[in-house]
Amino acid sequence: MKLVCFVGPYDKVRRLSNTSDPKENPHFPTEWVAYWKSSDNWKKYEEPISQGLLAAYEQDEDTYTFERQGRFFIVDLKRRVQRNRDKGYVRLFQRRPSYRPLLSMVPHLMTLPRRPWGTVPSTSDVLGENPKDGYCGSFPAAWVPKPPDGQVFLKTEVLPTEVAYHRVCALFHQSLSGEKTLVLGIYRIRNDDLWEKYTRQKAIMSHACSLQEKHQLEKHLFYGSAADFLEPICQKNFDPSFSRLHAPIYGRGCYFSKSAIYSHRHGQASKAGLRYMFLAKVLVGKTAVAHKRFRHPLPVVLGGQLCNSWVNSKSNTQVYVISDNCQCYPYFLISYKMLSDPVAVDG
Repeated sequence: MKLVCFVGPYDKVRRLSNTSDPKENPHFPTEWVAYWKSSDNWKKYEEPISQGLLAAYEQDEDTYTFERQGRFFIVDLKRRVQRNRDKGYVRLFQRRPSYRPLLSMVPHLMTLPRRPWGTVPSTSDVLGENPKDGYCGSFPAAWVPKPPDGQVFLKTEVLPTEVAYHRVCALFHQSLSGEKTLVLGIYRIRNDDLWEKYTRQKAIMSHACSLQEKHQLEKHLFYGSAADFLEPICQKNFDPSFSRLHAPIYGRGCYFSKSAIYSHRHGQASKAGLRYMFLAKVLVGKTAVAHKRFRHPLPVVLGGQLCNSWVNSKSNTQVYVISDNCQCYPYFLISYKMLSDPVAVDG
């Protein structure tokens, strides 16, 4: 990589120049994408047009001609315009480097920060980070320091080298593509009071469960949040009364989702375009199909038993609602932004 250096106040954006030749950079050479402008939107050229156009650009050709749906187009690679050969319509042309998610580059990056309190163990074997392991003890990430005196919680960054980082990103990107979203940071929230309440509730709910029911008792679910609510959630947990601020179509309670994109739609971006989402531990237990009139105390399901949570659907469950916040814990916090959002520059 070649970095353009300069002296003086930072007044311009500089791009890192990186070769597209895999022989010169076998780890992550630049991959280019060709676009043409349709009205106010940039659209990708489809294959094999894109491949041929980029090859002509690399070979320093003046023009590239292609046929699409019986029409012929000429791309002026020097002026960066596309012209319809018969009707003369002109469209802008551009090529841009494709976005590479951080996770794809982590194996090749050697400057990742180290924690001030020493080496971080692999989180693949840490009880409590797998929602199916039935863990019910002290705070799982034992190497994370306790909050200092007078502080209710502690937020610590999860390094990209940790298994937990990959696990959270994998769940997050199942519905929010890495080509459209940029994860800025993942953090663990350590609040011992909330954790003790949660583990006590888990022990109570596990007591009369079969082995299969214990495996289905706890889930990792998403919760979109505005920046103003982050500290109150980390201090006092999720608030079931928040549903009163929105249309409670599934009843009154805390809404969690299996899908990050669902929670994203119910979050709110800051002025700088930053967004936040929790990946929470939630004790869903026995579920019932939701109704907008549901609220605490929980409804009775068939057989005379109280359910622990309710869902949008039994056949395609995406949303879980709980009315007791002892059944949830704000374990991970994800900071991210949409790549399509405009960049806010101060001053």
